[in-house]
Amino acid sequence: MFRKPIVIVSLFIVALLAAITLYFLQSIAVKQNLHLSSDKSADVVEYLQKEGVKVGTLDELFLSFTTKPIKGWIYLNKKSMPRFKFLLLLGRKSIHYTPVTIVPGETSYFVLENLAKKLKFDKEKLEKSYRRLAAYKEGNILADTYNIPIYFDENRTVKFLLESSLKKYK
Repeated sequence: MFRKPIVIVSLFIVALLAAITLYFLQSIAVKQNLHLSSDKSADVVEYLQKEGVKVGTLDELFLSFTTKPIKGWIYLNKKSMPRFKFLLLLGRKSIHYTPVTIVPGETSYFVLENLAKKLKFDKEKLEKSYRRLAAYKEGNILADTYNIPIYFDENRTVKFLLESSLKKYK
């Protein structure tokens, strides 16, 4: 008597779960550089749609329940990836960065001062790391735009800038 409705409902649920699973396993085209100006799922989905990434309400729900997006710049080293992986990456610190431009002719004093302001770092810690790690008093960091990961501290940032500049010198 009640078996037929239970079977129908069960089949419907299985079909729905299969469709949702296929949706999130589907590969989508993504931009390599994105700037999330908000950490709200609805705002992020709206921004991604404007950038040409095919996302919708289901993706917004996924973001709301699984991972909170992090504001800031994101670098993805792929042009397409599974939808669920892309959405999960929006909440990982390891792909978020802040672009910092070193102007030609700037002394280390101004470079470190600008870094402290832009990255909200302690200037004294930056100076201490710079004095400890730099080979020379000036001219160790080449003028360029660097993408500093948001999880770097003062010491790691100085080390990153010096190593990046040294690679360009060679």
